[in-house]
Amino acid sequence: MIVPNMSELEIYNQLKYDLAEYKKSEKSKSIANSFRKYLRRNKREDINFGTFEYISEKFKNTMYIMYYAIWDKKHKQYIQCTRSYAICYNSTFNHKQGYTVYEINQQLEPSNNTYGKSRFNDELRKSIVIYPYHFWERYKERLDKYYTGLQLVKRFFEDNKFITFDVKNIADEEKELILGVEEGVGLGIFKEDIPNNFNICIVKTFVASKMLYSNQMAHYYNIWVSNMQSIEYIKENGFY
Repeated sequence: MIVPNMSELEIYNQLKYDLAEYKKSEKSKSIANSFRKYLRRNKREDINFGTFEYISEKFKNTMYIMYYAIWDKKHKQYIQCTRSYAICYNSTFNHKQGYTVYEINQQLEPSNNTYGKSRFNDELRKSIVIYPYHFWERYKERLDKYYTGLQLVKRFFEDNKFITFDVKNIADEEKELILGVEEGVGLGIFKEDIPNNFNICIVKTFVASKMLYSNQMAHYYNIWVSNMQSIEYIKENGFY
């Protein structure tokens, strides 16, 4: 179970273990089978299949695994995708009552893997993305969302399937993180654990896309536009 004194790397390793445990479970196999059958029956369009809860046997963390599919127009196949995250109500990032979300890497797998390995989001393959409670407050406020708690978190991941990020040097050892999503950008800090080949992305706040058009936000606006262009390119040409 995630506890306040754990390092980011310890949290990452624990959640990676949980995810590997889930993939071996009968629940995972059953959902994956239903997902494949659903795709065979469906039209050629992007699909949100659902988000499923899993409590890991060893560490007792509550994981959420989101299943969705993108229709690859170029190769005429579905790209089956999952995103996995955990919600923690007892975290060093929570300075008041609230919750922190830990995401471990977007997983992308072609339904017919004949075009080689996906290159999308390679930068995040050894990373953890941390969304503290302040991020969720700003996300809800700036998009006028009426959801709260778990429903708000689920809606964020469902509405923002793709992420890109840019890193900007602020000081010698401090780097700003700009996380591009479909609804805007998340801002925070980026830390590198070089000995462990590990990146830590802490997304502290959220700026909605409608707020990015001012001159002060020009750099963030460019990141957001680049993210949207990447999404459109993927839908037209696939990941390869």
